[in-house]
Amino acid sequence: MRRLAIVAIAVLVLLLVVGPAVFYGTLGFIERRRVADAEAAFAPIEHLGMRVLSQPIAFHRYCHYVVEFTENSRLSDDNVSERSSLKALPPQNDLDLRIATPNLTDRSLPALESIETLDGLDVTRTSISDRGIEELRRSLPHCLVVERKSRDPPIMPGP
Repeated sequence: MRRLAIVAIAVLVLLLVVGPAVFYGTLGFIERRRVADAEAAFAPIEHLGMRVLSQPIAFHRYCHYVVEFTENSRLSDDNVSERSSLKALPPQNDLDLRIATPNLTDRSLPALESIETLDGLDVTRTSISDRGIEELRRSLPHCLVVERKSRDPPIMPGP
């Protein structure tokens, strides 16, 4: 009987001490992997003036990322291909791209179409034409490409 009590206490101590250590160690590992994934995808394009919003899924390595390029960003037709680092993000993540700079035109379509891991794309506040947005919708069938409302014409790039 005494031996059974000692075994029960040992098991209880293991559960109370080792269990949380394993749990928190696993959470730390998950967080380190998530950060490494994000750095590989986002660090190479930080200089373009983007903002990354993330919504981690509890106890899960993957995340929902929203990458925003505002009208003040340096993203343009000339450097849009640099965002190819987004392909480094594991496809299990959700990735939405919001671009609101007039410096993006239909010349950027091939570069945008090559981001196969996109789940959402909003280019309604760019200089991409309505025809270009339709082309994106056809070439990215797995991606929700936001439609431009007819009252929102393309933004024309400045001088």
